[in-house]
Amino acid sequence: MAVPSCAKVFPAFECRSDPEFSGSFRAEYPRCARRHSPPIGKSLAAPFGGLSSLIFKFPPNFERQLSTKARRNCSNIGVAQVVAASWSTDPAGAVPAFAASAAGAPSANIPVDVEQSTVVNGGHASNINDVQFSDLFDSEAASFLRSDGSIAIHAGERLGRGIVTDAITTPVVNTSAYFFKKTSELIDYKEGRHASFEYGRYGNPTTVVLEEKISALEGAESTLVMASGMCASTVMLMALVPAGGHIVTTTDCYRKTRIFIETILPKMGIKATVIDPADMDALKSALDNNDVTLFFTESPTNPFLRCVDVELVSKVCHSKGALVCIDGTFATPLNQKVLALGADIVLHSATKYIAGHNDVGIFVICIYSKAHKLLLVHVKQRALSSSVLSNKAIQCLSQVLAGYISGSEKLVSQVRTLHNILGGVLNPNAAYLIIRGMKTLHLRVQQQNTTALRMARLLEGHPKARFAAASVDFANVIKPLLEVLRYFSLSSPVLSGVSCVYYPGLVSHPEHSIAKKQMTGFGGVVSFEVDGDLMTTAKFIDALRIPYIAPSFGGCESIVDQPAIMTYWDLSQIERAKYGIKDNLVRFSFGIEDFEDLKADILQALAII
Repeated sequence: MAVPSCAKVFPAFECRSDPEFSGSFRAEYPRCARRHSPPIGKSLAAPFGGLSSLIFKFPPNFERQLSTKARRNCSNIGVAQVVAASWSTDPAGAVPAFAASAAGAPSANIPVDVEQSTVVNGGHASNINDVQFSDLFDSEAASFLRSDGSIAIHAGERLGRGIVTDAITTPVVNTSAYFFKKTSELIDYKEGRHASFEYGRYGNPTTVVLEEKISALEGAESTLVMASGMCASTVMLMALVPAGGHIVTTTDCYRKTRIFIETILPKMGIKATVIDPADMDALKSALDNNDVTLFFTESPTNPFLRCVDVELVSKVCHSKGALVCIDGTFATPLNQKVLALGADIVLHSATKYIAGHNDVGIFVICIYSKAHKLLLVHVKQRALSSSVLSNKAIQCLSQVLAGYISGSEKLVSQVRTLHNILGGVLNPNAAYLIIRGMKTLHLRVQQQNTTALRMARLLEGHPKARFAAASVDFANVIKPLLEVLRYFSLSSPVLSGVSCVYYPGLVSHPEHSIAKKQMTGFGGVVSFEVDGDLMTTAKFIDALRIPYIAPSFGGCESIVDQPAIMTYWDLSQIERAKYGIKDNLVRFSFGIEDFEDLKADILQALAII
């Protein structure tokens, strides 16, 4: 039956009626009345021609579609009976022509089941809790449609369409383009008198909701979401740094960002000075000796979680006319608000904590933990083995990548202009998943902060970590003794494993004081070095049972990787060492699993090596 299953509950209301589409946060939103009830004592018959309050109008040729089989298929809400009643009981004679002609047809002579639907002239009552429906389709305006093919394309959509303003969740608007009713409306749009969208690359109602949510969270004037974090980084750099310009960045950063800075920007005549994240003298020297346009770094950095004093860096850079952009992906806007600290732009890979669900898989299994908590977060990789799905198919399962920049309207507009040319648009379905993920962001981050800090302290207090801090002679003496104690179960069963821990929440971290000053939490990622070589570290990782071996972080599921293999495997050991990447380095992103489960898993894996 060619009738929409969910009609609208308000008059024609354009889905593009929002006055602003800049991605900025707005405290108030226009609302549409949820119900349109008549004044007390007045009937609905006049404005609606006496038709049932359930069904008002239907598209042409509807009576031909109302076959006996179709009527049987509509028994769930008695649509066919309601339609027949509305056609045959109209005292005002305002039934559309196609309905009137069908009233006497055999297919329309259907007895009304009072239990299924009660229709009262001048009022309304039904078995579906008084849900009200307005115009499903403007039959008069669409009377030029004669073909079923044309009707199938336009019926119920082209005319009288509105947005569902009382839906709890944000609607997903899947369209590549937006239409204008008249040429005059298009001209008004072009000249700024009519708020609307034009083409999918320039904006989408669903992504605008995400942008406004992020702007509110970051305390920004405007936000631009893009297809990935790398898209956000590269477009931002190309938009804000002129040809022949100069930028300053840091040694510790995401490798793909470094590759772009070292290999792509020079083709545009853009040079870069690379400094240590904490070396303020080097920053001042770079600013004094070069016409620096932008200082760009992560804080915390990847993978050693170094922290930049954002407030101090911003003051120094601004004194020389340079902009400051901070990639805060490892921190999240809940733990660190860099715009409030003085930065001009904040950048995030929303794929990580913001979305928070590692959305590349759709299968879930349950794990019952020792702490008696049911964890609904794990999909063992072997469950998606080649016997079930190919690797290519696995990569195609609901993949969500995204990135964003937030800052002043002026700077974001500059980036938006280039982005509208280059593309890299975030899919509205991905935007919806990120919006959904953000609703639990504070809960997830709180759990991850706590787990990571506790685990970092546990690892730092590990016997092997103490060996690293002690003298070699002492370690050589005490280690055999501890091995004997372990043999007789007189000490902790875990004696080998960790030699160094990197986490800004630890007092031992070189920028702990900076992190403590500008962060309310220290994030869910802990990096550490295993006492051993490349293969010993790989053995430790393979012995872990809970985390996935994957190149991401920030999701509900814990993820672990060995940067020497995951990210730098194409480089030699000597080349990796230039970036501080040792063969025994491990980056562990803690999810929202129970701490005791993760602790037991890490300790048993360390015991194996």
